[in-house]
Amino acid sequence: MGNPIKKLLQQTAIYGLSNIVARLINYLLVPLHTYLMVTADYGSVGELYAYITFINVLLTYGMETTFFRYYKSDDVNKNEVYTTILISLVVSSSIFLVVSFLAMYSIAGWIGYATAPEYIFCLLLIAAIDAITAIPFGRLRAENKPLKYVSIKIATIVLNVFFNIFFLWLCPYILKHYPDSYITSCVSSIYNPHKMPGYILYANLIASVSTFIFLGKDLLDVRSSFNTILWKKLLHYGSPLIIGGLAGMTNEVIDRILLKYLLPTAIAKSELGIYNACYKLSILMTLFVQAFRMAGEPFFLSHAKDKNSPQLYATISQYFLIAGCIVFLGVMANIEWIKFFIAPAYHDGLVIVPLLLLANLLLGMFYNFSVAFKIGNATSTLATISIIGAIITIVLNVLLIPLYGYVGSAIATLVCYASIAVMGYLLAQKYFKIPYPIFLFGMYLLNTVLVYAVFTVLPIQHWLLKTIAMNAILIFYIGYFAYLEKEVVAKIYQSFKKKLA
Repeated sequence: MGNPIKKLLQQTAIYGLSNIVARLINYLLVPLHTYLMVTADYGSVGELYAYITFINVLLTYGMETTFFRYYKSDDVNKNEVYTTILISLVVSSSIFLVVSFLAMYSIAGWIGYATAPEYIFCLLLIAAIDAITAIPFGRLRAENKPLKYVSIKIATIVLNVFFNIFFLWLCPYILKHYPDSYITSCVSSIYNPHKMPGYILYANLIASVSTFIFLGKDLLDVRSSFNTILWKKLLHYGSPLIIGGLAGMTNEVIDRILLKYLLPTAIAKSELGIYNACYKLSILMTLFVQAFRMAGEPFFLSHAKDKNSPQLYATISQYFLIAGCIVFLGVMANIEWIKFFIAPAYHDGLVIVPLLLLANLLLGMFYNFSVAFKIGNATSTLATISIIGAIITIVLNVLLIPLYGYVGSAIATLVCYASIAVMGYLLAQKYFKIPYPIFLFGMYLLNTVLVYAVFTVLPIQHWLLKTIAMNAILIFYIGYFAYLEKEVVAKIYQSFKKKLA
């Protein structure tokens, strides 16, 4: 068991580190956006990116997961898998772009951006490029080429950050301090202070186009022909993932859209901006879950036929939950200074941060449980769970937003992810029996919530003293937990020791 876990740790470190570094660089944009933009404008950013995520799911139609499922399968030629999926995505994305661009002005009017149709142009193009480049990135991961993968990811993020700074800070600075210079007239021709959300999209589009260019060789590296029979097989496997993907995105971002329509118009975008900013404070949990998922999905599928794989998966899930609980408490123990990553105008929403951290941890557990459905080719069941989760999300948002605003959205997110995690565990056993220590999982979560409850009742007013006290409690808890779970800690230690050997 040691060697497979060692391999997963290495893959998580490689791909997870690149993802974390890229996201952390991108995270530097959060203070830039929140300190320079009013809450309503930042609300528009959250809404527009919600649309991008939905479009991206439609344009990939499950083919990224399908790629990992079949690329190293003994039943098919891996070059045919890559070529068939890539050509399929290029053709479908191109058709989508042509049709969407023809209807661009109508779409802009439908979603309330009739005066800024260029926003629609950007988000459509970003989504299409992201869909096409997902497969070359997937092949880099599948063929263990981390250097190129990491380099491209970080380079494009750096470009995105640079153009965000250029548009949102440098251009206004030049206009304010050098009103009569030649460069000011040039800046005036490309910069409109009343359309700040658009410049975030423009910066993203430049980065996406750069990604396309950087991956040019991989996009052209087609070593086989399009296989129609194989394509039908791949589509049959991946098509249920479209519904599941849309449902998953509904669970993740539909609240950004519903907040706009379920709150009074006068405050809707401002409340959405606060929610969007405070959601960013759960970034460490999101990064942890995404890093694990990127390494975990191909790892789990590649070890599906190993006789010890059920116990291996159970052990890995246990490690994941332990680490996730520590991340949760670590963020909340330091929230008094972490909160300044967003402007004080957004701090009213800090109450949702623990709800969202816990929700994303439970989502990570669902990803662990979902491996059974992918191994058992039960993607339709996986989609059904996501659909049920989406229904829960929509219903609770509709009921709770008018009563509690964005806090209602956070509660809906937590209930949804808890529900799909429970459903995932119960139904997964039907397709691939994994001996999860479910009682221990429950105790880990309960103890974590109890420690957080202690944080909230500390009678200390000064932020620094309170932070020190919460971190002291956290360290004591980790030590106490390590003592109780000596065998688990020993296994984790041995895994890292072998990795470093």
